[in-house]
Amino acid sequence: MELKQIASSQGPLKVIEKLKNIWKVECYICRNERGQFLTKIYPFPECENAFDKENDIIKSFSDTNLVLHLIDSNKEKSQGILIFDYANYQSLSQRIPTLNSNEFHKLITNIVLNLQKLHSANIIYGNLSADTIFISSSLDVKFSGFEFSTNLEEIEDLKSSRKIFDTHQAIETKAPELLDSGFEVDSSVDMWSLGCLVYQIVCQSRPFEMMEEQKIGKYMESIQEGVWKILVRRLLIVDPRLRGNCNELLALLNSPLPNESKQTWTISSMFSKSTNSWVKHLTQDSNTRLDTFIFGKLVTKAMQKPNKIPKFYDSLQRRSLFKPRVCLKCLVLLHNYIFVSNLNDLSTRTVEILDIIQTTWTQTQNKNKQKYFSGTSKQIIIQYVSIIKEKFRLHQDYRINCDWNLVNRIEEKKVRELLAYYKSITNFATLIFNLNDFTDIYTDIVQILLSEQQQLNLIFFHELDGIMDTEIIQEFSKCNKKNVALVHQVYLKHPFLELPSTTYSPSNSLVGKMMSETPYIESESSVSESIRLSSNPNEGSLFSEPDFIENQNEDLSIANPTDLEFEEIIGQGSSCTVYRGKYKEKKVAIKLMKQLTNKNTFVKEFHREIETLSKLRHINLVGFIGACIGEKSCIVIEYCGGKTLFNLLHERKDVKLSWKQRVKFAIDISEGMSYLHSINPPIIHRDLKSLNLLLSDSINGPTDTTTIKITDFGVSRIMSTDHMTGHIGTCHWMAPEILKDLPYGLPSDVYSFGIVLWEILARETPYKGINPTAIPYQVINHGRRPDIRLIAESCPQELIRIMNKCWDTDPMVRPTFSEVSKMLGDICLK
Repeated sequence: MELKQIASSQGPLKVIEKLKNIWKVECYICRNERGQFLTKIYPFPECENAFDKENDIIKSFSDTNLVLHLIDSNKEKSQGILIFDYANYQSLSQRIPTLNSNEFHKLITNIVLNLQKLHSANIIYGNLSADTIFISSSLDVKFSGFEFSTNLEEIEDLKSSRKIFDTHQAIETKAPELLDSGFEVDSSVDMWSLGCLVYQIVCQSRPFEMMEEQKIGKYMESIQEGVWKILVRRLLIVDPRLRGNCNELLALLNSPLPNESKQTWTISSMFSKSTNSWVKHLTQDSNTRLDTFIFGKLVTKAMQKPNKIPKFYDSLQRRSLFKPRVCLKCLVLLHNYIFVSNLNDLSTRTVEILDIIQTTWTQTQNKNKQKYFSGTSKQIIIQYVSIIKEKFRLHQDYRINCDWNLVNRIEEKKVRELLAYYKSITNFATLIFNLNDFTDIYTDIVQILLSEQQQLNLIFFHELDGIMDTEIIQEFSKCNKKNVALVHQVYLKHPFLELPSTTYSPSNSLVGKMMSETPYIESESSVSESIRLSSNPNEGSLFSEPDFIENQNEDLSIANPTDLEFEEIIGQGSSCTVYRGKYKEKKVAIKLMKQLTNKNTFVKEFHREIETLSKLRHINLVGFIGACIGEKSCIVIEYCGGKTLFNLLHERKDVKLSWKQRVKFAIDISEGMSYLHSINPPIIHRDLKSLNLLLSDSINGPTDTTTIKITDFGVSRIMSTDHMTGHIGTCHWMAPEILKDLPYGLPSDVYSFGIVLWEILARETPYKGINPTAIPYQVINHGRRPDIRLIAESCPQELIRIMNKCWDTDPMVRPTFSEVSKMLGDICLK
C-alpha cells in the first residue's frame, strides 16, 4: 500500500516523493509546515542492526559537516525511523543530469574530503554511491546510508574468524575484492566505488556493462579530459593496494595540469627525420623529461627499418657521456628503448654502450671532465648501468621480449634470479626517489622502474602460485609491500605521473601464502573430480567426460592417444586443423591444435579451456569427448555429418528449405546460446556465425530434420580469430561495440545471432559485394545491416521483427536469448 503520511516528533509528515530503497530500507522525501525532510524506515528485525549502525555513525559525526542533520530517531518494535533535515538538498543521482563540467572539480573534491574524514576515523563507508550522497545548490556534500559501514577492527575480527565481509551495495559499484578477486578487504573498497561515482558524474553512465569486465577493471574508455581520466584510472585498479587514497586524490585535484610547453621543442626536432638528431634532442644537457613524441618516432623507425638500429647505438656513443644529465638521459633512453623493442632486434651493442658508460664513470678522467663528477651522480649512474645490464642478461637467458611478456614457466632457481632483480630495482627506485634533488630525469627513471615492477608482479603472481618455498614467497611479499608503498609516495609527490596498472589478480591460495606467517600446505588435489588425468607421463595430459554426449552409454575416456585414428582433413585454420577420425570405432572430429604461444602458457590455457568444455552439457552444443596434451595436443568432439550451416545455406542452394525448418534452426541456436549465457559465469561466444554452427545430419530436402550444434565456444580465447575460411571475415557478424573496440558482453552474441538469422531467411552471405575492409565503417558510421529486401516476401514477418531487435545498435535494447527462444517458440505455436 502506498505510504502517504509518516508520524514524527516534527508532527505529521506528508510524503511527496519515494526515493530508491537502500537495500530493504525505504527512503522518502517528506514535508510539513516546518520544512522538508528525508525519512528512512527500517523494517525490524531484519534491518535492526543496520538502523543501529546508521544511528551511531550519524551521531558520532553530528558536530561535523559530513552527514545530514538528524532531526529524529525513533525505534519501535516493528520498525525504526530516522528523519533528517533535507532543506536545500537533493540526492546526487537526481542532480547528476543537470551538472555542468565547471562543477565537477568542487563536487568531487568535497566528496573526497568527506571520505577522508571517514577513513581517518578507520571507518569503511561500504555504500558510496549517487543515491547515498546529498548535495546543496552550492555543492556542499553530505553522506548518508551508513547501514553497511564498518570499522577496520571489525574487518580484522572477521578475518580471524574466517568470515567474509560484504555489503549490500549495488553490485555494479562493488570492488573486485568483494567479488572474490583474491585480495583482502579494507578501505580501498570505497576508493573503487569513488572511481565508479566519478565516472558516472563525468560520463553520466556506468563504467562497466558486464561483471566480467568489472572483475578485471576493464571499464569503458569514455573520459577524454586529463584530470578525470587520470583520477578514474588511479581508482579502478584491481589490486586494492595500488588504488589511489584520499590524500593522493586531493594532491591530484589541487595540482595544476602539467605544462606541456615545458618540452624543449624546436623546429628542427619536430621535422627532423634522422636518428642522430632525435637522439641528440632526447639527451640534451638540461633538466627535462623524456620527450615521448620524439621517442615514439625513434621507436617507430626502428620497428619499420631494423637496419637503422645500429645508428641509434652510434648516436648514443657520440654523446657527452661524462656529463651526468646527458649520461642519465642516455641510460633512460636505452632502458626505454629495450623495454619496447623485440629481443631479436637488439644486439651486443647494448652491453657495449653500457660498458663504455661504466668505464667513463669508474676510471680517472682529465681535469676538464672531472668537474662533472659528483659522488651522487657516480653512484646513481653505476647502479643504473648494472640494473640495465642485468635486465638484458635475463631477457637473453629466457629468450623473451624485453617487456616481460610471454614468460615461460620457469624453474625455482630462475625465480630467485628474477626476485633478486625485482629487489634491486625496488631499492634503486627508492634511493632515487628519496634524493633531495629529485629532478625530471630521476622522475623518468622511477617511472620506468615502476613499470618494470608492475610487469614483474604478473610473473610472480603467476609463478609463485605453484611454489611451495615459503621463504621465496615471503621475500617477494616483503619487497612487493615496499614497492606498493613507493608507488603511493610517488603519486603524492608527482600526482600526474602515469604508471601502468594491471588487471591480473593473484589467486586466493597465493594471497594466503603471502599473508601467512606459517608454512603453507597445498590442498591434496586441485583437479576436478569430473576430469581424469592420465598417470602415464609419456602420454601427455588426457582429459575426458565419458557421458557428455546425450544418450552416450559407452565409456569414451581416452586412455591412449594412439587410439585416435586420423582420416581426412575437413577444416583448416591458423590455430588448428580439423580431421574426421575415429575413436574406438566411433566417428569423431579431431581438432589438432597448433601451439600459438610458448609451451607452458599454451598448456595452462589449454587445461583451463578443457575444464570449461567438460562441464558444458546441452543438445545444441557440440559434444566434448576428450582431449590430449602432448606432442600433438588435440580436442576430440562429436562428429557432425551435416557440415556447417554456412555450407547448407550458401553452397547448397539447390536444397529447398521450408520456413518450418528455418525456424527450427533459429530455435536450436538460441537454445544453445541461452544455455551458454545462463551458466555461472556466463560464456560469451565472441564469434557466433554460420561457419561455427554444425548440422548433426545432412539436409537434402524441406522435410529432412537435423539438430544445430554450436561449436568453437570453449577455446576461442586460446585460438586465433582467423577461422576456417578465407572467403568471409569475422567482421561480417561483429557487433558495433566490438568493431569500435568498446567493452562488450552477452548482447554482442545476440547481435551476431541477428546476422545469422538474416542468413537463414535470405540464404545469402551478409554484405555480399562489399569490400570487407569497408564493412566496419559502414556498420559503425551508417548503421549498415544486411539487405532485408533479399528476404522472400513469404517469410513470416515476426521473424524479421525478431531479427531487427537482435541487431539493434544499442546493446541494452537487444533481447536475451531466453527471450528470443520464447518469441521463436510462439511462432511455432501459431
